[in-house]
Amino acid sequence: LEIQVQQMNQIRQMQGERERILEVSQDMICIVGMDGYFKYLNPAWQKNLGYTDEDLLSKKFIDFVYPDDRARTMREFESLAAGRRTANFENRYTHKDGSTRYLSWMATSLPDEERVYAVGRDITDRKQIEISLQASREEARLLAGKLITTQEAERARLAREQQDDSTQRLAFLNIEMDKLEIQDQTLSEPSKNRLRQLGNDLGELSSDIHIISRQLHPSILDDLGLIQAIETECRNFTRLREFPVTLDLDGTLKDLSKEICLCIYRTLQ
Repeated sequence: LEIQVQQMNQIRQMQGERERILEVSQDMICIVGMDGYFKYLNPAWQKNLGYTDEDLLSKKFIDFVYPDDRARTMREFESLAAGRRTANFENRYTHKDGSTRYLSWMATSLPDEERVYAVGRDITDRKQIEISLQASREEARLLAGKLITTQEAERARLAREQQDDSTQRLAFLNIEMDKLEIQDQTLSEPSKNRLRQLGNDLGELSSDIHIISRQLHPSILDDLGLIQAIETECRNFTRLREFPVTLDLDGTLKDLSKEICLCIYRTLQ
């Protein structure tokens, strides 16, 4: 009899310790029946969601889940009911004050007992930080896109001005040199050859200015698209460097934004 009393005392002590652990735990611990109603809730539920035990026990657990998350939460619950485990499943619950709380779940079930045992952790602060960081990254991406667009607009202006002005002036000089060769019959043959060479040099200089203008603003990118622009660059490189370049694309350059296309093309240049 004395041994039985000691065993009973030990059992009561262990039960008391377990209850105290459940009471002080910051994690939301619960038992849910296959009917969808809570069977047990530790105090963390009221602390994190603001509802009393009476509020929570009087409705199915899905009624407290954020509406947009209910369908996938029910699919996860059905998976648990079939005997599978849940790890790091995230969903949102609605607080009594109307705010939203993000929870991460670990759960298992005992189908024979028609019970699901679950532990939820409030990860709202972490999720809000993640959302804030994502918003900051999106703002940075948009800003980078605006900077690229502004820079490219300025490049386009410079390219137009340089090509229009310089090309016209070079063309005028070329014409004047041709007129000089025709009108001045006293020029010696070496002088005429020198004028012709200068004319050729002016032509090459005009071509160089055209190349620089194209590099400042790749109009081919706007006119023909990224793939053809890359193919043209490869052909030009092969021609100028006398080094064969093979282009092999697997279709990964489809549906890219204008800013990304421009960055890829600039990198290639």
